[in-house]
Amino acid sequence: MICTAVVTEVVKSENLNMLQWAVLAHISRAPDIDQSSLAEIASIDKTSIGRLVDQLEAMGLVERRANGRDRRVWMLRATPRGQEVRRRVGPRTIAEQDRLLSCLTAKERASFLHLFRRVVAANDSFIRPGAGRRKPITRAQAPDRS
Repeated sequence: MICTAVVTEVVKSENLNMLQWAVLAHISRAPDIDQSSLAEIASIDKTSIGRLVDQLEAMGLVERRANGRDRRVWMLRATPRGQEVRRRVGPRTIAEQDRLLSCLTAKERASFLHLFRRVVAANDSFIRPGAGRRKPITRAQAPDRS
């Protein structure tokens, strides 16, 4: 929550919320990513990703492009304005994250980040969309698809 609050303070200067910023950053790093892949990478459900992309598109920060191989799939790309926002805000978010960790020595910071990455990797299943919010469907409960 602290990290989110720190980054939110920076991105609000661009009239963005934390999720919009995260989606813009992902799209900027992976031009022509499709919406389903973006949802998976960002660990955000597909409906919410669609809404966030709509918002970013309305702000002129992201554009959708048709996929030449599959008309049902839209490729996402940051617009020049979106790239400029990321170039301008990205270093400020990194600086704030560095400030947050400034209470640690360089060695402590490296150790903390190493351990934190291990905790995240060990609990990866909880960061998937819907994880922990729905009871898993057992085979007996699954609808018959025959």
